[in-house]
Amino acid sequence: MKKFKFGTMPDGTQVDAVVLENTNGVSVTVITYGAKLQSIVIPDKNDQPVDVALGFDTLEGYLADGSHTGGVVGRCANRISKAYCVIDGMRYELEKNSDGNNIHSGANNSDMKVWEIVDTGREEAVPGVHKTPWSSDAREWVTLKTFSADREQGFPGNLTTTLTYFLTEGNELVMEITAVPDAKTVVNYTNHSYFNLNGHDALTLDEIKTKIAADYFTPTDATLIPTGELRSVSGTPMDFRKAADLGGRLKEYKALVEEEGDVYPPMKIASGYDHNFVINDEDVIGPLNLACDLYSVRTGIELCFYTDLPGVQLYTANHYKDKVGKGGTEYVPYGAFCIEPQFFPDSINNPAFANPLFTEEEPFKSVSCYAFSVNKD
Repeated sequence: MKKFKFGTMPDGTQVDAVVLENTNGVSVTVITYGAKLQSIVIPDKNDQPVDVALGFDTLEGYLADGSHTGGVVGRCANRISKAYCVIDGMRYELEKNSDGNNIHSGANNSDMKVWEIVDTGREEAVPGVHKTPWSSDAREWVTLKTFSADREQGFPGNLTTTLTYFLTEGNELVMEITAVPDAKTVVNYTNHSYFNLNGHDALTLDEIKTKIAADYFTPTDATLIPTGELRSVSGTPMDFRKAADLGGRLKEYKALVEEEGDVYPPMKIASGYDHNFVINDEDVIGPLNLACDLYSVRTGIELCFYTDLPGVQLYTANHYKDKVGKGGTEYVPYGAFCIEPQFFPDSINNPAFANPLFTEEEPFKSVSCYAFSVNKD
């Protein structure tokens, strides 16, 4: 494990980087600004290192970003309709920063804060019976903490959040989050990393075979607020229950747009994929469901994503532009994907959805796992 200075905030606060490594050549770099995943390096089918996470070489790149690249977003990720919520009869006004709605909590969200490093370390494999395959692995970790004051984002209650990233010898990157409020409040954290299994600089999602374990998704209105309906993916471009080429699907969408053809309305509204999928409660490992399975034919790198949250937002970087990333790469729209574990968007205002309200007695706790492997055939 390595630690080094990554940069300095305008107010003089130092931002550090921690590099987690295993003996398979896998490394993950975490920076304290936003608890962001700055790089995820995996040896490909030819044993060449491939960085599969988009990001920036300097802190200044992140400060200018505005797209939450790599960050842990909260206290409430995704959208809240009309930028308000009601908790126990009290109305709380939020920042209107997306078509009159609130997205990703507005200013002072957690991926714009410098998190404190609480602990780092390594532990060897622990014998015995375990809930998940990775809980018995040798692993390195970094634990970070941040604080959100009462009404800082408009939400009630002081909130203390602790996050641990584990990198195991089984090539799993595990993210554990616990958030403890001192009053009933909304909590819905996610990780907003942009991935490309062809390499962060590949600029295309062609030949990335994608499966999503979801029979339903949540369609939205014109401002991307879910209507409350759970709509079947069957017979639509939202159906990833069998592996489909993600880049190919996007090419079909863009061709229809250029030809002024009959674009599937949810994709037209979102300018591509920017949708919440309802994860099936099956293929369970311990408390987690297998949500997504993505595989690059080019590199042989596969990512199986597990989470204990009910939804995953697939976002294909539809508006990701004017950014110069690592190594001088000019990132482009549709050149990466996000898989964001979450409670459904606007669930605080939609009685049909599971409610993301938590208290000191019942705090927010969530675990997600990015399990990487390589097919060398």
